[in-house]
Amino acid sequence: MLISHLLIAPVEVIYSDQSPIQALAWSAKHMEKRVPVIDRMSKHLVGTIHEDHLLRHVADDTLPSQHLEVSLMAYSDQHVYDVLFKLIQSKQHTIPVIERNGIFRTCVDVDQLRDALIQSLGLYRDGITLLVETDESEFQLQSIIGILEREGVRIMSLAIEYPDPDNDDATFRLNIRIEPVHADRGISSLRRFGYAVHADTRSHDDAEWIDRADALIRYLDL
Repeated sequence: MLISHLLIAPVEVIYSDQSPIQALAWSAKHMEKRVPVIDRMSKHLVGTIHEDHLLRHVADDTLPSQHLEVSLMAYSDQHVYDVLFKLIQSKQHTIPVIERNGIFRTCVDVDQLRDALIQSLGLYRDGITLLVETDESEFQLQSIIGILEREGVRIMSLAIEYPDPDNDDATFRLNIRIEPVHADRGISSLRRFGYAVHADTRSHDDAEWIDRADALIRYLDL
């Protein structure tokens, strides 16, 4: 899912000709330490500025342009996972979104991105999570999917756990979330083909699913 596919309402913005006081008010309202700044004429994102710099220049009439940074932003055609990962790394809650031509579009926050990722993984729907283990060096992802589909099992999401080299672990683990219909047939068929299959009853927080989504994206080279 791309950022542009999210239904995101426009947000109020701070323009480069406004004052540090106005930017600090935006920061307080949105509970965000870094404020996105837009050029009033071109509507381009010119950067973000931290509240520490705003406080040092609180008596100025306009924003201190020398403290604007351009590293924290996302493009509307980026995948929600990539943007969420970048935002988590930055330790910020909100990130400005722009078009490829630099025009500011909106801001998205961690909660919006996390909800979009979970929804794209099918975790809001009822289902059964299976853990399929194999020690094959060539992970037979397509074979496992084919076995389940031939049994009429609908796959809702996939995530891969790679072997842990630090623990001499050679086991690949595929977490498969499936719809309950024909689940027993799918499990039996996988076991007939020699795969170790377990019903996974552990609870998974968002961080675990983000890690597993990352592994799947890397495996599929998305």
